[in-house]
Amino acid sequence: MESLKLMTVSHSHHLPKIMFSGLELEHFGFHTDMLSTVAFENGCLTINACGTGLDTYHQIISGVRKNKQQIVQVMTWTIAKKTKDYLTLTGRWLEKYGFATGDLIVVSFDYRCIKIKKITLENMIYHMKHRVLLVYHAKSGGHMIPQLFMEGNWLNETGIKATDTLSITYEQNQLTFELDKQIGGKRTKQQPSQIKVSGKDGKPCVCLGGRWLESFGFYIGDTLIVQYRKHWVRLTRIDVKQLTF
Repeated sequence: MESLKLMTVSHSHHLPKIMFSGLELEHFGFHTDMLSTVAFENGCLTINACGTGLDTYHQIISGVRKNKQQIVQVMTWTIAKKTKDYLTLTGRWLEKYGFATGDLIVVSFDYRCIKIKKITLENMIYHMKHRVLLVYHAKSGGHMIPQLFMEGNWLNETGIKATDTLSITYEQNQLTFELDKQIGGKRTKQQPSQIKVSGKDGKPCVCLGGRWLESFGFYIGDTLIVQYRKHWVRLTRIDVKQLTF
């Protein structure tokens, strides 16, 4: 069964990188040591799982060279005595096909096949930095509630610090956080107009949760686009199901 996921192109040693790992690989038939071909056509990268071992390599190498494709392999790393499979696409060849660090991509997973396409979305401010975030969950009164959790180096880049106070502006499917601004949007008793930034070891952290988030369209498991600049962060909910190839 096909599954869609929104991601951004990361980087490694100043080169664009797209990486998949964990159970999603295994679930869709990409097992340890699996050799796969990577083809580019009509703006879409397609990864097809082929098999393992030298016999598989000899079967696919001539076609890969003829069609100017790539070969990638599912590798394994071990951390704290736990192993995890991962599949990485990286190199200048990604830039040749139009995939640069920071690009927004939609990924389609099917059995032994992964498709990747660069996308643009309405109302995106593309000169800003952006990333992908999921709506998490927390337990409150024995019930699961949606929770927004923001932390990391990207939040440091905004200049927002632990102990800062952020104002919150609310719109349907969108929340905007801004430093030292007193004007909030529509709010309820449960819905804060400001939030205090917490932190640990000097790293800022913003955590916001409650059933009231659902009234603005934010549900557990939803995909969000995070846009950010100095002293400003905007979260926009994206309906991944409407993204097609």
